[in-house]
Amino acid sequence: KKDSFIQSWIAYQRGKYTISAFLARKGMEEINDKPDFSDLRWRLVYPLHYYDIVEKVKNNNNPIILESIIKEESHFNKYAGSGAGARGLMQLVPSTFEEITNRYSLRNDIYSPEINIQAGSMYYDSLMKILGNKDLFAVSAYNGGMGAVTSWVSKIIYNDADEFVEQIPYPETKNYVKKVLRTYWVYGNIY
Repeated sequence: KKDSFIQSWIAYQRGKYTISAFLARKGMEEINDKPDFSDLRWRLVYPLHYYDIVEKVKNNNNPIILESIIKEESHFNKYAGSGAGARGLMQLVPSTFEEITNRYSLRNDIYSPEINIQAGSMYYDSLMKILGNKDLFAVSAYNGGMGAVTSWVSKIIYNDADEFVEQIPYPETKNYVKKVLRTYWVYGNIY
């Protein structure tokens, strides 16, 4: 009962993905000398839930970026909600979700993992197209909004992605971009 990783695995087997990842992260925080990424405990901290759906509906998007967004937006809780009204795995606001579902004739079920991920992927794909197919800008816009990111891209002077991120004026968006990109990097090392 005291082993967070065993408890994480039990929660995972029961389909309690958010609790499973939380327990595994807690267990990893308690380890002073972190294991390398081949250690299977990392897969409990950074699981690939819903990846089969992501792969199926990814459009032209990098599926690991989409998976990273899902992890950081909802922590794999398909019923997640935010104070701003965002809902589901990819935390879409109802107006954006409705616009996408109407445009592409999708079922209007924001809590359905497949529909939510498909709508989120379509939305992300539209951000990518508008922002020059740059994941850095699309991830920023996913949180901070298209108008804000378009303004930042034209005003911020930067030589690389890190410089751009450090100059994002919205603290919430800056932290969000860092979390999504860190998760993307960790996923790449684990899987």
